[in-house]
Amino acid sequence: MPKKVEQIKIFLASPGDVKTERNHVKKVVDEIDRTLAHSKGITIRVICSEDAYPKFGKDGQAIINEQIGKMDEYDLFILIMKDRFGSPTKRCASGTSEEFQRAKKAHQKTGKPDIWFYSGSMKKDVKKKEEKEQQAKVKGFITRFINNKYGLFKSYTTTSNFQEQFRSQLTQWLFNDYSKKKNKRSSTATKTKTASP
Repeated sequence: MPKKVEQIKIFLASPGDVKTERNHVKKVVDEIDRTLAHSKGITIRVICSEDAYPKFGKDGQAIINEQIGKMDEYDLFILIMKDRFGSPTKRCASGTSEEFQRAKKAHQKTGKPDIWFYSGSMKKDVKKKEEKEQQAKVKGFITRFINNKYGLFKSYTTTSNFQEQFRSQLTQWLFNDYSKKKNKRSSTATKTKTASP
């Protein structure tokens, strides 16, 4: 009988100014999926807004939410911000923020997904009004994240520094936190099965 493979789903959220970091996430996940994850009987998939297909009749973020935004189906939610906060939706200050709020609500209700927030070093001395406003919104988000005690977030200085951090932290998560949760679920399922008449 073929060995059962468990899929880990990761949702990647960010405004449009961190394309390099987004590519690093996908590259690192692909590397780990082909090597370490395979030996553990798991496969990892990254899902983001680009995976949504075209549709008519609702605003873009509502369509993304409908198609790929059921956050309790994900194991890990990765949020990356640097200089931009994003454009407002009908429901939230930005699409990225809306995705975070949905992930936070799902985590508080079901314990899934785990949420990671990465904050990149901002550009110095920006002059355009719109750039200043975007940076101010990111700073405001970070302040709320800290003041509301949502959790621990990580800062990075360069894209290569982000890639190194993410590779190390994802590996730790897979073989520590995720493995413990997986074992706990298996143990609970076994007890439930044993207790059934």
